[in-house]
Amino acid sequence: MAEVNDRASLAGQSAVVTGASTGIGRAIAIELAQAGANVLIHARTRRDKALEVASRIRNAGVEVDVVLADLTEVEACRTLAERAFAWSDIDIWIHNAGADVLTGDAVDWSFARKLQPLLRVVVAASMQLSWHLGQLM
Repeated sequence: MAEVNDRASLAGQSAVVTGASTGIGRAIAIELAQAGANVLIHARTRRDKALEVASRIRNAGVEVDVVLADLTEVEACRTLAERAFAWSDIDIWIHNAGADVLTGDAVDWSFARKLQPLLRVVVAASMQLSWHLGQLM
């Protein structure tokens, strides 16, 4: 098993990270690239942030691509899966995408209202993506 400090431990592998334009997803994508993996970055709408991450990853000397997709939409899940497989054989898939229900207007939402976007992105999208990926394998 490769040590965490082995920066070439993922050389030649391809990874997809959903929700990779900011926060934890951004950090995961950068770490994967620094370990040698090619990385497809997914973001819902923040192309500017996703392109910033892509630029940083490109500097690590690996391949990178960006796909925007709203994972609350079934068709967008299918499109993301197809685009990922068209880009590369996928070795690693990290479903990091979530829904921000802790900041902004969502701070004042009821628990029931906060639960809906979480279920759509974290549960339903994970299942949709898994099904579409399974069909492509």
